[in-house]
Amino acid sequence: MPPEMVQPVLALVLVGMAAAMIEARRAPASAEETEAKAAARTPWAAALAAAAILFAAFVAENATETWSALHIERNLGGAPGEGAFGPAMLGLTMAAGRFGGQLLAARLGEARLVALSAVLGCLGALVTAVAPVQVLAVFGIGLIGMGVAVVVPSANSLLGQRVAASERALAISRSWMIGFTGFFVGPVVMGALAQAFGLRAAFVAVALILAAILPGLWALMRIRRA
Repeated sequence: MPPEMVQPVLALVLVGMAAAMIEARRAPASAEETEAKAAARTPWAAALAAAAILFAAFVAENATETWSALHIERNLGGAPGEGAFGPAMLGLTMAAGRFGGQLLAARLGEARLVALSAVLGCLGALVTAVAPVQVLAVFGIGLIGMGVAVVVPSANSLLGQRVAASERALAISRSWMIGFTGFFVGPVVMGALAQAFGLRAAFVAVALILAAILPGLWALMRIRRA
């Protein structure tokens, strides 16, 4: 089916889903829930610090998934089928990192795990940028996947620890509202950088974005624990 037939159907589905989630259609909240909701305030300092971490992680993840195949094919002479090793390696290493992340968090703590993951992802992006051969580029992409795999869930955990229970839902929803824009911004910005300076420079930019997780983590950890 052509896009002009598929897209209107998807649009109608999304409108229907949005209508089903309108607050007015839900059962009236109890007096206790209404009072708690009125008393809750968004802790913007914590939410923005976590949003910066999420934004960087989502930019790196989706930009790498979108452009790694083209980098392997155009810059390293890979065949069209060989370019798929980039997104595949990213997915495999992210899955491995997510499965093992809970064990690492228990041993290292979420904050240390986020910091080490940011450094690992940054190193992987630099390796990908300067790689002279396909194997090394795929290895670098794997490091990016391992690096970003646990950043998002660990950042959520840290944010939840630093806000009151009544503010937790607001803080997490606001940080995700801001941070998840990186999932859509990443491929577009990386494409613009690739067009202007090449894909190698774009992966250097990914490294810098992942390095920006560290000041966001520092800001979040400075907030008094709830």
